[in-house]
Amino acid sequence: MSNTVVLNLDYTFVIDPKYNNNEIITCYETHNGIWRQYTSKSTSSSSSSSSTGYKMIDNLYPLQQIAETINNNSNSNCNSVTVLDPSINNPLITVSINGDEKFVNDARHQILINYNRVGYKTLTLIEIEFMNINETFTDEMMKLCQRYEVEIIINNEINSFNKPSLSQKLDVEREQQQQQQLYSIHIVGKLDNITFCETAMRILIDSILNGYTIDCIDMELSMIPILGGIDLFNFHQIAKQTKANIYVPDLLPNLFNSKIVTNNKDLKIWITAKNITELLLTKFILNKLIQNNHNHLITEKIIMNKDKLDLMILNNQKNLLNIMFKYGVFIQLPNLGELNNSTVMVQGGNKESVDDCISDINGIATNYYTVDAIIPNIVNELGLVQLIQRKKTCNAVMNQYGLQINGHCDEIKLILKNLVANGNKGNICSAIKLRLELGNDQRDFISGKKNGKLIKILNQLQNIPKINFQNFNQYNFYIDIELTCQTILILKTLELLELELPSELKFNIPEVFHKSIIGNGGSIIQSIMKKYNVFIKFSTIKTCSSNVYSLKRINNVLIKCPRKNSKNIKLVKYEIDQLVYKCCMNDCSINPITPITTVYHSIKFQLLKSHYLMLINNNKLGQINKLENDYQSFINFPTSIEDFNPTDNKLLIDIKGSESKIKHCAKQLKKILPNNYEFKVTFNPTKFHDIFMINKQIFENQIVIPFKILLGIEIIANETPIESSNVDIDNDRVEPYHQFILSYFNENENEKESQSNLDKAIVSLTLFLREQGFLINEKRSMEFNPLIEPVVSTSPVKLQQSLFNPISPLPLQSITNFIDMRATPTTTKGVVSPHKNSTQLQSPVKLQFSPGKNNNNNYHQSRHQRHQSLCSPVKQQPYYSPTKQQFSPSKMQQYQYQQQQYQYQYQYQHSPIKQYSPIKQPNFQQFYIPSPTETLVPTTPTTSTSTSTTNTMTPYIYSI
Repeated sequence: MSNTVVLNLDYTFVIDPKYNNNEIITCYETHNGIWRQYTSKSTSSSSSSSSTGYKMIDNLYPLQQIAETINNNSNSNCNSVTVLDPSINNPLITVSINGDEKFVNDARHQILINYNRVGYKTLTLIEIEFMNINETFTDEMMKLCQRYEVEIIINNEINSFNKPSLSQKLDVEREQQQQQQLYSIHIVGKLDNITFCETAMRILIDSILNGYTIDCIDMELSMIPILGGIDLFNFHQIAKQTKANIYVPDLLPNLFNSKIVTNNKDLKIWITAKNITELLLTKFILNKLIQNNHNHLITEKIIMNKDKLDLMILNNQKNLLNIMFKYGVFIQLPNLGELNNSTVMVQGGNKESVDDCISDINGIATNYYTVDAIIPNIVNELGLVQLIQRKKTCNAVMNQYGLQINGHCDEIKLILKNLVANGNKGNICSAIKLRLELGNDQRDFISGKKNGKLIKILNQLQNIPKINFQNFNQYNFYIDIELTCQTILILKTLELLELELPSELKFNIPEVFHKSIIGNGGSIIQSIMKKYNVFIKFSTIKTCSSNVYSLKRINNVLIKCPRKNSKNIKLVKYEIDQLVYKCCMNDCSINPITPITTVYHSIKFQLLKSHYLMLINNNKLGQINKLENDYQSFINFPTSIEDFNPTDNKLLIDIKGSESKIKHCAKQLKKILPNNYEFKVTFNPTKFHDIFMINKQIFENQIVIPFKILLGIEIIANETPIESSNVDIDNDRVEPYHQFILSYFNENENEKESQSNLDKAIVSLTLFLREQGFLINEKRSMEFNPLIEPVVSTSPVKLQQSLFNPISPLPLQSITNFIDMRATPTTTKGVVSPHKNSTQLQSPVKLQFSPGKNNNNNYHQSRHQRHQSLCSPVKQQPYYSPTKQQFSPSKMQQYQYQQQQYQYQYQYQHSPIKQYSPIKQPNFQQFYIPSPTETLVPTTPTTSTSTSTTNTMTPYIYSI
């Protein structure tokens, strides 16, 4: 029996930039045999033709080679593989496979494991770096090219392979104004290869061109995102704190079978730093982070449909990386086309993050639909190719029994329109089945109370379609829409069903405001729910964030509604923001019928930079969450070391809540702060500025860093002293002085050791200050009172704000106002290079953290933007559809549709989902012979200033 499979694959290519731009000056290029020579012919007006040679790398040629090999080894003339070149009408590589079942399955496997994408990465060099290039650098660079099978070009054009964006043009102009010539290193080759080579190249630039010291820490790949935390923020903050560069490997290696990395255990985190003391400090903090990670790891596995899994690897790699970063978990995917494996593994430090990650992964899968159709007049191979032409996410299988197409929902709808149109022309589909996938927790939401939603849909369609629910795995179920007559109704049925799919938004509101926003007996929130026809749920979260270096608050508010009302979610979120704002302002005029009577007080709390560093470096941020929960208060705690002004070692934070509770909260917060010891030295601004600001590296190397590593003590130097709030100072009588504060924890079990370390620090600092010519006036233990204001309450105010007035002052407005009903969570990652400006994009494939680069990074906000977000206790994430729901289950009844009962264990043991699913029987006829042995399967699942093609993912960059 003849079978036909048609695959659409993305076409990518890179052309030698000298062919497009004659003004480019190439300083160096490698010749590893990866470029292929082509000739283009042009015809002039005088009818004389000329040919021009150029070099290009693309992903079409390898597929043509493997197709030729498969055809040569075929034992039958009926078995063949055809690779159709991209064209203007269809800018994709189309692969058509014809033959018996075994041949089709084997050929499909060979095509997919040999498919790759090509692209480039661009690194920028400033003039001094370029002038330091020597023979040692070029020799090591050549070794990298040979190891990773890439080509490298060094030239004077940063945009050699793409048109520059406006921001890139401005950055280049700014560099030119500063008379700073920029040079570029372009890495060209396969996607996985250039990602690994980029990391190695950055380390090479740091070590040889910049003279940095390098070191590494061995670490299993699966532990990197867990230790890095949400958005790998822990690594980012360590890099900011130590001024070192941290290079993290590709977190999804070998998805395209590059075989550069053979396992996940031979990978390393690389560290480079200008000074060896900074490198030692970075390594010390990282090792301490590893040692403190005693969490029991939780691992879950998801069995997925193999066709959808391959489509997700091809089209959603960036989304999967963003999910990994969003929850601080590790995701392991199979290689593209891998046999006998359709399992995705998720590993994390807590069950909540693992479950949310699985929910988001399944949310991507729900965007892919499957169409099964029976067409008496079977279309030929050319007709099948034309049917899915220009459909990037679609693949098709056809035999004598019918046709099956898998693809993204938007493209499947276009195909359904074509099938219906062909039916009107006489090529009638005698039966059609459309399969959707949805999370098990959405089952009752989509069916409605007593199946009311489904009954309403069927009544509108004269009960012609059949809607069946089928179990798939422990997370998702299938919704099958079947039509054996009037197949034109399939589009209307899908439209009505999609309108009932859930859309939701999750965000955080401090629990201290929950009661006021909900109102007495839920009066306020119920009025909003009725007004906008949405469901709102407030929850109490007792678990603390696993992030060590950032106070991340977990989402505790859910807004949910059917997709047909999704536009109301933005309005509901805005009204809740208004309520939070008015609570903070103690505005009693929110609702004249049910006014908010709670008065919120606030305390100003002074946090020293040394205190903040001691808390984060000793993994004590979880106690901040606990204090908020215990005392029903909101602590506006800094989220990053960047929140401190570089010239100021203190930060004022607010504690908000009821009067009695915030007093106790402030007292308990004071108790978890470290102890302090104070030095007062003679006032000499010129000398102080020279030693501790201009030439502070000596102070860092001899005092600050040794104190951190050896003694566990943080030290800050204040040109103007920071005084405790309970000390009365008469500036007319007190002589000015400079101040040094030593902060340390005096734990009961290590009290003797802590006192010994303090004594050593006092002696060392005394000697250092005397050597620098400072006279020490006083040394003493410092009783620091961080409360600088008594408890105050904002006077009630009447706010003249309109719901649709964008100019309204909203200090607590949500961070994200972007609405995307299908948004998948996004995050970014990055590089570390301390003294360079960068104009590059970012890639989710390799991660680096840099404390000293200004980059065009979506993740990194300006200090002003960060300050605005910190002022807001309302945090929001993009919402998407479909996701979890909190509705009570209702009993399902059969009404023109069939619903099967859950049988997870049987499904797990007997499910054929490890195979490429051949065309399944849509309850009207069997039409494909499945292969008992055919299975497709995982792999093991890593960023710097760089630009890349849209086909290669550009690195994420953290910068100061």
